[in-house]
This record gives sequence, C-alpha cells and structure tokens, in this order.
Amino acid sequence: MPGTIVTVSVKPGQKVKRGDPLVSIEAMKMESVVRAERDMTIAEVFAKKGQLVNPKDLLLTVAD
Repeated sequence: MPGTIVTVSVKPGQKVKRGDPLVSIEAMKMESVVRAERDMTIAEVFAKKGQLVNPKDLLLTVAD
C-alpha cells in the first residue's frame, strides 16, 4: 500500500549492522521500520523525508 517516508536513518557510504533501522514508512496511520537484513554498506539513498512511495519503489541500494 502507498505510504509516506517518515525518517531516513542512513546516508550513502554508511556501514550498518543487521537489524539497524534504515527507513520508516507511515501508511494508514501505522509506522513500519525497514531494517537491515545483514551487515552492509549503503550505496545510494533515494528516499526523502515526506516523500510519497508506492509498493516496489526503490528506496536505497547497498554495496557488499
């Protein structure tokens, strides 16, 4: 379902650990946090606070 980006907790080049929050999305008055599935480095961030997003929109990319 469509939602709004509430927070973007990462920036390009940042190293994150498994479970770290990446992006928070609010949809239907519920907030969901997208967390890192593994240790990785953020390559690019496309999401911006306040941006409307749809399912399957690309929010960020990672580098191994």
